[in-house]
Amino acid sequence: MSDYGYQPVTGVYPVRIKRPAESKTFTLNWAVELDGETITDSSWYTDGLTNATDSYSGTDSDITLSGGRDGYLYEVVNTITTATQTLEKRMTVAVRK
Repeated sequence: MSDYGYQPVTGVYPVRIKRPAESKTFTLNWAVELDGETITDSSWYTDGLTNATDSYSGTDSDITLSGGRDGYLYEVVNTITTATQTLEKRMTVAVRK
């Protein structure tokens, strides 16, 4: 098994930044984890931000987030399904003016 893309578990997720008044789209690419499979379903948990819209195609899962308070951090979780597995990825969204 390759360790390509491996990162030790630290409790720290990638931090993305958005402004309080903007709607911003974020993409999670699952190609490494899927090893040739494609996403058949995707759902999001947004921890206080507004999910304006979301979609998926191939190995990418997108979400457009709005809202949030300046200076706050929000955890966003994407759960995807393929023909053979269910996987989860997390990211942190920092809201800053």
